[in-house]
Amino acid sequence: MALSTPPDAGRAWPTYIHELDDWPSFRWDPERITDPLVRASRRQAQIIENVLAAGLPAAREATVRNLTASAVASSRIEGEYPDRCKNGQH
Repeated sequence: MALSTPPDAGRAWPTYIHELDDWPSFRWDPERITDPLVRASRRQAQIIENVLAAGLPAAREATVRNLTASAVASSRIEGEYPDRCKNGQH
């Protein structure tokens, strides 16, 4: 199944790639993804430059925040919501 073709007309795109029936055989259209990937890479470089320009303490704080946000997002994929927990209780 190509990324540009919906699974079928009566169904929305799956939220996650692993929900596609043939996800282990996933393919993409290089012409469709090249420009967005280039833009994302450039934006990432700009963000890194801004963080480094802010100085080492700010860069460390930004890194901790980003790692924490990533861990929370990954947990949500698994059905856990650690940002809702207080004092170890759900």
